[in-house]
Amino acid sequence: MIEKTCWVISDDKIGNKKQAQGLAKAVGFKTSNKIISLKQPWRSIPAIFWPPVIMPINEINGHRNKLTKPWPELIISCGRQSVGIAAVIKRMVGDDITVVHIQNPRVNIAKFDLIAVPEHDNLDGKNIISTIGSLGMVDCQSLKDAAVKYKARFNHLPRPLIAVAIGGSNSIYTLDKVQILQISSQLKKIATDTGGSLLITVSRRTGLECENILRKELKNINGEFWSGDGDNPYLGYLGSADHVIVSCDSVNMISEACATGKPVYIIKMPAKHKNKFEKFHQSLVDKKMARIFDGNIIDWQYKPLDETARVAKEIINYLKIKVIK
Repeated sequence: MIEKTCWVISDDKIGNKKQAQGLAKAVGFKTSNKIISLKQPWRSIPAIFWPPVIMPINEINGHRNKLTKPWPELIISCGRQSVGIAAVIKRMVGDDITVVHIQNPRVNIAKFDLIAVPEHDNLDGKNIISTIGSLGMVDCQSLKDAAVKYKARFNHLPRPLIAVAIGGSNSIYTLDKVQILQISSQLKKIATDTGGSLLITVSRRTGLECENILRKELKNINGEFWSGDGDNPYLGYLGSADHVIVSCDSVNMISEACATGKPVYIIKMPAKHKNKFEKFHQSLVDKKMARIFDGNIIDWQYKPLDETARVAKEIINYLKIKVIK
């Protein structure tokens, strides 16, 4: 029996890679990862304006990605830079290939067989699979494995264990000195009131000033603050925690937090304008997966979010129907 193959096409942004690779893993085909980078001017031009047969690829890590025959049965693409490439391959190969794009491609959706897009993007069509938040590689099994791996590291810490994931400023939200001091105060109060421990990680967008403030304010609290050295314990934090607190600026981080099935609290930050993130946050609150963080924590349960597995099943069913036709 010939093994079915899948290409994962994405740029080098970690969030895009994780979504596409996670979905490919869930589908179960033999996968090749194609990390692409567009040449100028195409890198700056939206794919909707591309000529129909251009494939302007740069070299990555000293070698060219081979986007030529033999074609795979399935392509999973994610990220703005992958849109034009995936659409061009679909146009050239036709029905002999199935192309699935993750995120809103901002081109004619008919260019793809299926599109997995968060429901807060309000994209409708027969080939649209609406998801709650983003896809990824975090699922129940990976969280269980991480909890086992980090069990000895956290055994001495008083419970509850509270995982804290802080992002930072982006095009929509602002994290500044005033905000991080408020967050620090709330986290300190929770640790003191519960007698528990904080497992804290920050991102590059947090910024050195805000990170230093957070470290200083919480230096005497039980737990640990990842230094950035060695293996990233992020999965271990999520898998081991009793509660998860996450900032509002990242759909990926919030979706990963909800994959735990544990109480999730979303830290709101000042928004520069009305945005679709607010709809996403509210949908999780309505589904009782998350609450807006108010400085307090309580216990509740829900079915862990696993949209990656659900979308993978949709793809497999689509492929079966396609064969029958």
